[in-house]
Amino acid sequence: MKNKRIVIIVTMLVTLILLSACDSSTYKNAMKLMDRGDYDGAIEIFSSIPDYSDSAEKVIECTYNKAVDLMNAGKFDNAVEIFNTITDYNDSVEKAKECYYLMALDLMDRGSFHGASLLFQKVGNYSDSQDMIKECSYLEGLAYMEQGKYPDARECFDQIRPYKDSDELMKEAMDAGAYERALEYLQNSNYESSYNIFARLAEEGYKDAGDYFARFEVV
Repeated sequence: MKNKRIVIIVTMLVTLILLSACDSSTYKNAMKLMDRGDYDGAIEIFSSIPDYSDSAEKVIECTYNKAVDLMNAGKFDNAVEIFNTITDYNDSVEKAKECYYLMALDLMDRGSFHGASLLFQKVGNYSDSQDMIKECSYLEGLAYMEQGKYPDARECFDQIRPYKDSDELMKEAMDAGAYERALEYLQNSNYESSYNIFARLAEEGYKDAGDYFARFEVV
């Protein structure tokens, strides 16, 4: 009976040694992949031996490095998704903010000012995000002015006063919108409403409002 117990113990020890040796070899293979930048391969192997050495920590480290590589490659949306899964590791939170910030700049370059503003708002006080939120509204307002969407432009400029020349631009948007309404009223024979608007605009010297106002005076 005693010999049988000894055999069992020895067998167990040998098994543990063999398993440890196997895990060690697996760990070394994972490290090689990690050193080569094959983080997906390394993660898969480290995950297969979670209790060996620092394999669990290596999984997180590889995940972080993968996100950094994606970020450096300009794949910010993929990178931020990964950083948000490891917020307790290293500077992942700041890296995620940087990704959102860079995504916002990209949207600005493509003229998507509202989308960019939402991302700048998402990162709070990161870098100059608060100023960029104002810049987005400013540029969006200018875009609306070019499109003749004066009420929308006015709203954009009103939100950021007194940023840059937003006060003047808001006034310009208001006058341009009023001028268009006056022409519309005139076309629809709503002379009183048209007269009142042209009278105000003429007093301010806006475009040819004075000429329209003078016609009313002659009549």
